[in-house]
Amino acid sequence: MRRYYTAYLFRRNPLSIVGLAIVVLFAIVAFAAPLLITHDPMQPISGNASRPPSAAHWFGTDGLGMDIYSRVVWAARIDMVVAFASVAIAILIGVLLGALSGFAGGMTDDLIMRALDSQQAFPSYILALAIVAAVGQSIPNIVFVVAFVNYPIYARLVRAQMLSVKESQYAQAARVLGNPWWRMVFRHLVPNCLGPIYVQGSLNAGLALLLAASLSFIGLGVRLPTPEWGLMVSQGARQLVFGEWWISVFPGAAIFLAVLGFNLLGDGLADIFDPKQR
Repeated sequence: MRRYYTAYLFRRNPLSIVGLAIVVLFAIVAFAAPLLITHDPMQPISGNASRPPSAAHWFGTDGLGMDIYSRVVWAARIDMVVAFASVAIAILIGVLLGALSGFAGGMTDDLIMRALDSQQAFPSYILALAIVAAVGQSIPNIVFVVAFVNYPIYARLVRAQMLSVKESQYAQAARVLGNPWWRMVFRHLVPNCLGPIYVQGSLNAGLALLLAASLSFIGLGVRLPTPEWGLMVSQGARQLVFGEWWISVFPGAAIFLAVLGFNLLGDGLADIFDPKQR
């Protein structure tokens, strides 16, 4: 019954279905990229630099002669992995710290919260720039950096939920029955704190993708010839004044659609987990 009601709430917002469809589409493109590309995404084609869209090259070619359609499709693998993996790592770290902070209280809570305050005193983009410059440019490092700047959001959400649920009747019942603290936290309390996390995770996936693309745009993310949407936009930005719009427009459109999909999906999840809808 609950499953059907959840589906009903999700269908009440048609745009959330559109968001889910967009996210699923990009996930399928990322998974099936080797089957969808028409050219080697990292191999320049001699004599075909900066060609406009045509039957041979659907999205045209860039200044190095590489097929933009194949690069946009292949870049979905990198950008979607960064988005999903960084959010998953940030949620894991944030949930653990937030649950510990909210349940333990006292000095433990103060230490964790002050550490998060210190980190969040720096703008997330500036902090990401500094860490990438220190640890080096690679896809695993970008995933780590994006997760690191975002985990405090989840820690604070879980802590706020934990402060409420740990005094609930079912928490008191679990304590009276003799459950050890770790079982009570992870079996009874944390699952009831995850509603806002799902919503924030969907919204944050779009922001993670934007952050990764921004790092690549300024030269601190993925390096050539690896295809990445932000890097491709950067490559074409200088060519816009010469009328070569296709080099930036297609990867830029991919970023726009992916972020839009995550945001619309998050809006639908917000309806599902809103207590007022129950």
